[in-house]
Amino acid sequence: MNDGIIGFYFDDINDPSTILNMIMREYLLVLMILSFSSLFGQIDFDEHINSIVKAADGNSTMNENERTVRYAIRYLRNNGINKKYITNRKLLRELRLYECIDFSRAYFYTKFENKNRIEVIIDFEQITSDDYILENIGGVNKIDDHKAYGAYYGNPSVRIASIDIRFNRKSIHIPKSAYSKFFEIAQCDAYDSSISPVEVYSSNDGEYVFIYLRGGEAANNYFAKLIFGRSEGYITDIVADYVTLSRLGAFHKDFVGF
Repeated sequence: MNDGIIGFYFDDINDPSTILNMIMREYLLVLMILSFSSLFGQIDFDEHINSIVKAADGNSTMNENERTVRYAIRYLRNNGINKKYITNRKLLRELRLYECIDFSRAYFYTKFENKNRIEVIIDFEQITSDDYILENIGGVNKIDDHKAYGAYYGNPSVRIASIDIRFNRKSIHIPKSAYSKFFEIAQCDAYDSSISPVEVYSSNDGEYVFIYLRGGEAANNYFAKLIFGRSEGYITDIVADYVTLSRLGAFHKDFVGF
């Protein structure tokens, strides 16, 4: 008899129950192997956090990366999210930008070795003050009762019209509220050394998608990350406005972010 995991012979076994038990044993072993295999490559957010924190400059007890991580964890907790969706883009898979037209569309795509594919389509649109109601409440400019990022100086002129994320051509559910508070987005080109255009990454297992946005100028500036899951759809965001970015020392092209 061959005692391998999936290969055995039972020519000399006459008891049907023995044969059935052997088949079930081998079946369970295969399931266990497949289960462990599926875990391989899953994203480890703690690993990402450690990689960000370890990029210290050695000149202070808490460098900008450590401050950034602490801020992001606090932001998530304040929004009822206990999972640390913090990532170092250097450890993620960047989706290739195939097409980008300002005030129109950005199309991102990647295909994995196992033939799985992810597509991200972000549509932009130009707007006027007739398209929304801008209110200043407590010194904060708001649109639709949400802080309007990129509207610090008044009426914004561009916003995200829609986001479509497709896993193997199947779109996930993304509510408008996931992106409706972001305005004056840097779309296809960076307009200074610290304001990069839209970037899209996925986890290496293809289960998560992260959209990074920069927008606004001067005191209007912000940095945002939108988080999506293949099964969860839209999960949450992490956003830092101008004041927060200033405290984090984030106005340079090498800012790691969250």
